[in-house]
Amino acid sequence: MFKTIAMLAVSATVVCAAPAMAQNGAEGSIERGLAARVVALTTPDIEKQLLDHVGQIARQVGLADVDADAARWFNKNAGPLMIPHMRTLMADIERLYAEALTREELQAMVDFYQTPMGRSIARKQVDLGLQMGEPISRMQSAYITDLLDSYCRDNDCG
Repeated sequence: MFKTIAMLAVSATVVCAAPAMAQNGAEGSIERGLAARVVALTTPDIEKQLLDHVGQIARQVGLADVDADAARWFNKNAGPLMIPHMRTLMADIERLYAEALTREELQAMVDFYQTPMGRSIARKQVDLGLQMGEPISRMQSAYITDLLDSYCRDNDCG
C-alpha cells in the first residue's frame, strides 16, 4: 500500500508546463516582480487544479477499492501537504524567470498572458502539464530500465 501511495504522490507532483526561465540585474526587484506576475498569470488556479488532480489520480488507480482507509487518508492529506511544496516551487520558478529573462521579455509575457488568448493558453498549459505526468513517468521508467539493462549487459550485475 505504501508503494501505491508513494506512486500517487510522485505522479501528483508533475505539474505545469510553465514557460521557461528569467534574468536578474542590478534592478532585480523589478524583474522579480514581473516574474512573479508571469508565474501568477501562467498558473491560474494552480492550487485548486492540483487538489483536483490528486483526487483524480487516487480514483484512477482505484485506491478506495484496494484500501478504503488509505484512500480516506490520501484524499484528506495528499493535496494539502503538496501546497506548501508547490508554493516553494513557484517561488523558485519566479527566481529563474527573473534571472534568465530581461525586463522587456518579462513585460511582454505579462502583456500576452493578460489577453484573452493568453489567459486561455495559460489555463490549458496547467491542464496539459498535469496530464504530462503519466507520459513523463513512463519515459523515465523506460529509460531507467534500458540504462540498467545496458549496464548489466556490459558489466556483471549478478
